[in-house]
Amino acid sequence: MGRLEPQGDLMLISKRTQTFVYQILYADVSNCLPEYATLKAMGYSDLSLSF
Repeated sequence: MGRLEPQGDLMLISKRTQTFVYQILYADVSNCLPEYATLKAMGYSDLSLSF
C-alpha cells in the first residue's frame, strides 16, 4: 500500500522528463524570437524557416 507499481514509477519519470524537455525547448525558442521576426519581416516563408 502506498507504493507505486513499476508502471506508475515509469509514468512519473516520463512526465518529469517531458516537462524538463519542454522547458528547454521553450527557453530556446523564446531566445530566438527576435531573429525569427527579423527573417519573417525580410520576407522568408514559414517553409524556408522550418529547415
